[in-house]
Formats: sequence, structure tokens, C-alpha cells
Amino acid sequence: MKISSSPSSRFAALISAGLLLSSGQAALVAHYRFDVDSSGTTPDSVGIGNFATLNQTSISTSAPRVGAGSLFMDGSDGSTAAPGDGAITNTTFTWTQDARTMTFWWKHAGVADNGTFISLGTNDGNGTRMDVKQGAGSDAALRVEIAGAGGQTSPTDFQDGNWHFVAVTVPNGATMADIAWYVDGSSTDLNPSNQTTAVSTGTGPLVFGDSIVDAPSANDRVPHGYLDDVQLYDTVLNSSEISFLYNNPGAVIPEPSSLALAALSLLALISFRRYQR
Repeated sequence: MKISSSPSSRFAALISAGLLLSSGQAALVAHYRFDVDSSGTTPDSVGIGNFATLNQTSISTSAPRVGAGSLFMDGSDGSTAAPGDGAITNTTFTWTQDARTMTFWWKHAGVADNGTFISLGTNDGNGTRMDVKQGAGSDAALRVEIAGAGGQTSPTDFQDGNWHFVAVTVPNGATMADIAWYVDGSSTDLNPSNQTTAVSTGTGPLVFGDSIVDAPSANDRVPHGYLDDVQLYDTVLNSSEISFLYNNPGAVIPEPSSLALAALSLLALISFRRYQR
């Protein structure tokens, strides 16, 4: 015996399935466009009530890469107390060894040794801090640094004064050797690392334009340039997704549940219209 449901019940079932899928964890967990300075803060476009406080940074409307503004840092340190002089979020993030992808646009304006674009975690021990930054020296090379494990430096030099797109991916349970870089949509080789220290990022805010390590002994972490459209995902984006973000500035990668909900909604609409005929 074949049991079949009516079109109307199938419609209800499809909608229910879509709602269940839509309740899943979003892949995009923070998105800072740096378009607005609202009384010294700038909002996170995906978290209602989330924002970053502008500390010795400012929103510049001079030729941003995406939208109406970008975050400007002048390369000079003012504070020697963690978490430093950058734009600092009012929310904290608990990563430990979880997967993540960070993407952003950067425009170099001047040399600033160790200038840090994005800093995550704490400075409490090995593996607890993760900085995406410039290397030491005058070549403006890209570097990813893990507390207690040193860092890896890309050969990419950003001193041409143009906007460049950067993506950094970290898989679950990573060590330094597992971290991958993409520059302007293409994978970039890093200096090889034999470090086995686990990436175990501590619970803390996001800092844009300085490092959480900022202290009297390390107060040289403010870059000189413009940061725009920072996106933070709780998964490892693949090369096609990263290429899409590079070729479509300001776009985001939709979470799988959103795509599934859209597909189910379309199926439900088709089923319901057939029932009405």
C-alpha cells in the first residue's frame, strides 16, 4: 500500500524543514564594513548590538575598497595596555581549536613594523593568541603569528599602495603548519614551519589595527594604512569561495542552511501552486 500526503501537507512539511535548517549556526560570525563612525563606534553588520570601539583609529571615507568607508590606522602607538589601540569589539569569541576563516582588504600607506591587521584571543600562553599582521622590517610582508609558536611569513609585499584581498584559513585542531593564506584570490606559499604548538586561541575580543599582545615591551603593533570589509567565518572556506569574495568585494558566503531554506521554499511554492490548479 502506498501512502501519500496531500499537496498542502507537503507544503507545510517543506516549510517546517526549512525553518529547522535555518536555525543552524551561521558560518559568518562577524562582518565589519567600517562604513560608519557612530559616536566612536562602528557596527558589526551580522550581530545586532555588536560593535567595535574606535581607539586611536578612525573611519576614512577617502576611496574605500567597499562601501562608504574603511578603518584608518596611522602607525603610531598610544596605549601600552592590552588590548591596545585598535578598534576593539564589545563581544568576545571562544575559539580554542575551532576552524575559522578571516578575510579582509588592506591598503598599505607606510611602513610600520609588526603592524597587526586582526588579533584574536589572549596573551595567556602558548597558542592562545593569533595575529594576522605585517612582518618585522621594511618590506610590508604578510605574516601570521601564534603565541609561543612564532610565525610564518608570506613573500607578498604590499607597498604598492593598492588595495589587496587577504584570506587566512585555520582548520580544526591546527598547528602553524596547517594555516593557509590567499592573496587576491590565489593561494600563497608561506615559509615552511615545523612548529607543533596547537592553535588554541583564548577567549577574547577581536582587535582590528593592533595586537592583544600590546604592552610596554611590545608596543609597536599598529599598522599604517586602511582596513576594509573584515569577515570572520566559523568554518574553512574553500578556494572557490575565497575567489568569489575577491571577485565580488563586499559579498558574503551564505550559510548552507540559508541555501537549503531557499531551495525548500521554492519547492514548497511550486507544490502549493500545483495544488491550487
